[in-house]
Amino acid sequence: MDDVTKSSYAEFLEELIRNIMELKPEKIGVCALLPDGSTLTQYFGGCFHTDKAVMGYTMNQDAIMDVITANIKEIMEAAEEEQDGEDS
Repeated sequence: MDDVTKSSYAEFLEELIRNIMELKPEKIGVCALLPDGSTLTQYFGGCFHTDKAVMGYTMNQDAIMDVITANIKEIMEAAEEEQDGEDS
């Protein structure tokens, strides 16, 4: 195994483990995109399908917020144009 302390994600893993130790979750899900495009998923704590769905939904919400944040100007302009059209 490679030395994890020399990996580009060492700091990320350190903070993740710190948060896990502080918050003491009962269940953990990890998802990673691999270089070949496939996905690695691993679970701890006997995750049921409902737990996986909640975790996936939470990641989906993060992605949606990223898109909204990146496009907020265009979204606001479109909303204003629609509002102007309704006022006419």
